[in-house]
Amino acid sequence: MALVRAVCTACGSNLEVDDKKDAAICPYCGSAYIVEKARDIYLTNNAKIENIHAETINIGKNDEDRLYESAEALIKLGKTKDALDAFQKMTNDYPYDYRGWWGLAKAESKGLSLNIPEKAMISALEHMGSAIKVAPDNIGEDLKEKSNKYKDTCIGEIKSRLKALPEMKSRLATLNKSPKYLSLTVIISFVLAMIMFGIGIFEASNHTLRTVLMLGGFALVIIAFIAIGLIIRARNKNMGQVETLEAEINKLSNVDTVLDEISRFSF
Repeated sequence: MALVRAVCTACGSNLEVDDKKDAAICPYCGSAYIVEKARDIYLTNNAKIENIHAETINIGKNDEDRLYESAEALIKLGKTKDALDAFQKMTNDYPYDYRGWWGLAKAESKGLSLNIPEKAMISALEHMGSAIKVAPDNIGEDLKEKSNKYKDTCIGEIKSRLKALPEMKSRLATLNKSPKYLSLTVIISFVLAMIMFGIGIFEASNHTLRTVLMLGGFALVIIAFIAIGLIIRARNKNMGQVETLEAEINKLSNVDTVLDEISRFSF
């Protein structure tokens, strides 16, 4: 691990950081910062003057830029919720800056990922639309291309989820059924046991025959109870899978509506 000198992009404190990291947290003010940018600030200012005071390190940096850099660093650190809050503040305070809206879309979609709920996809696309509206024309065209690409991949992902729905329902139905052979075993065992008990008690005159019939009846009852135990065990074993499948199926219950909503986005 190689430590290099850097300057916090938020508070201006002098730092020593691992140059192999993409981002880190300032131990003085708690703000996230991008290591490369923090190091560049130190090198730039150090080239101008030695022993510069901390308050003058961030000359040329305004609050808007610091907030954006901090939010970007939070995304790199995997602090999605904090990044969302930071970008939300940026869009509230500086709604004319496309970076805040685009950053909000990235945070909402966890870096333009598809492994997110459908509502998050819609929210991310809405923020992309806001970014395009306020961005300069040259940047707006690039954002349009990226937004349309993400929209198309979202549609493809939702369609693949819809294709999986019938299979999921079929699996759920299978898990909810007790094995048929076990159910039949229980019924047949109890019926035969009752017959054998009846013959043994009321019809058999021979002591040996009566004993054999009674023992056979008890054996069949035991078999029936074993089968019941196996049915209960199978159901308990499948309970976790059943709950997971039910939750997934419920999530996909309104996917058709979501697909229509995403398809209507026009950038």
